[in-house]
Amino acid sequence: MSAPVTDPFLRWQVPPEQVHRRWDVGDAVGVLHAGWHGRPALTVLGDPDDAARLVVRALTEGAPVRRVTLPVGTLARLPDPLPGGLRVGDGADWDWMWTQTPPPVQPGEEHVVRLGPDEEPDVAALLDVASPRTSARPGDEGVRGWWGIREPAGRLVACAGHTERVTGVPHLAGIAVLPELRGRGLGGAVTAGITRAVLADGAEVCTLGMYADNDPARRVYDRLGYVTEHRFSSRVLTRARISPGRPRAAGRG
Repeated sequence: MSAPVTDPFLRWQVPPEQVHRRWDVGDAVGVLHAGWHGRPALTVLGDPDDAARLVVRALTEGAPVRRVTLPVGTLARLPDPLPGGLRVGDGADWDWMWTQTPPPVQPGEEHVVRLGPDEEPDVAALLDVASPRTSARPGDEGVRGWWGIREPAGRLVACAGHTERVTGVPHLAGIAVLPELRGRGLGGAVTAGITRAVLADGAEVCTLGMYADNDPARRVYDRLGYVTEHRFSSRVLTRARISPGRPRAAGRG
């Protein structure tokens, strides 16, 4: 088995007390656990062919899966519909990254400061225009704090949040820069600043997830020393709706 319990993602992203069940199929390992909003989620690591067989096995055995996170390439290998009349719904492809090393100092990093609770409305306003797909917002459960950069006049122009799934393991989210100021190094500065802060505070590792189509962000994280460990496809599972007497359309609903 290529993905034992010591796999970095399972070790640093999936709280062991929230794991309900585990499966091993060939080169793949899957765990049923509580997702971000408490809904049952199945996360699978390993070979895509074995991962697809693992998903079918888990659903056939009645696992109450509402969301799947799978190695890229697995979705095309799944039957349609899945056991239990389920079908693959909406979601996104993303990469999971980590570092244990303080990043190189970035230009402008000296302006990164930790933001107070009274500054969270500014963070929310920035995220609304700069990162509407963000997985973390002020007030969300698990968010431990926000860092940011302000202009001399006071406008918040960049931010990054620190969340935790596993106790003591900071996971960055909500990294955003005002659209009109992108390309000036603000994203690298705020990411370097928050990474340096959490590692200096005693964290063993700092992790983050990024949408797979965000190539500018990938270049920043690579430069800061983050390692891409897994490339994932996350999707919700929905009930198949087939109208009586009508042929089922091809593809996934």
